Amino acid sequence: MSQLITPLEKGATYKAKIYVSTSNHSNYASSDIGMYFTKSNYFGRGATKLNDVNPQIKNQKKEIIPTEKWTKISGEFIAEGGEKFIVIGGFQKEINLKNISGKETKSKYSYLFIDNVSLILLKRPKLELPPKGKTKILKTIYFEHNKYILNKASDKELTELTELLKDSNHVKIEILGHTDISGDEEYNITLSKQRAKAVVNYLVKKGISKERLKYQGFGSSIPFNPKNKKKNQAINRRVEFRVVD
Repeated sequence: MSQLITPLEKGATYKAKIYVSTSNHSNYASSDIGMYFTKSNYFGRGATKLNDVNPQIKNQKKEIIPTEKWTKISGEFIAEGGEKFIVIGGFQKEINLKNISGKETKSKYSYLFIDNVSLILLKRPKLELPPKGKTKILKTIYFEHNKYILNKASDKELTELTELLKDSNHVKIEILGHTDISGDEEYNITLSKQRAKAVVNYLVKKGISKERLKYQGFGSSIPFNPKNKKKNQAINRRVEFRVVD
């Protein structure tokens, strides 16, 4: 089990991919491998068996995974929303096994090598305004490291937000910037405020009246996940917005 950098977005389409190969130290080879995306880390506590759940991605061909080459297992799925963890393992109740050792043994075990695990967002659901006062994270807003210059990859979602505000021309919103815990907090507050302002400036350039826009920077004072370890702080670096009027 591993924790994702950010939770999966409800209604979004993702493509997951993994490469596997059976170790030649195994007595048997199997076709059973899959990926399960879940909101909870209960697998880490052993409360549920893998074959009690239905993984989003599994080996559809059900062919034995060979030792001499890498086999790609991939697929697409729509997230329920909030999945924070990925579990990789065998999920079938009836496992398809092949003896590759040439010897009959009491223990039928198979070890797999795993490489190049990836998860790609293919399609996001249409951006919608949250209820008044509620915040909504802008999922794909990126800046240059320790700067407030918007990355080109931010254009798509900011264009969606621009069109949404044009369609709802009575709405006023507030852009909220957040950083992680690295660096001096006074600097973090300044940086988060500058980043929020950069988003406002983008919207103004696209034709949204600045009278409809406010912004604030909170530094690291409102983490998305307060318990997140220092090495996984990317989840707390974000830009949000909320309807204020």
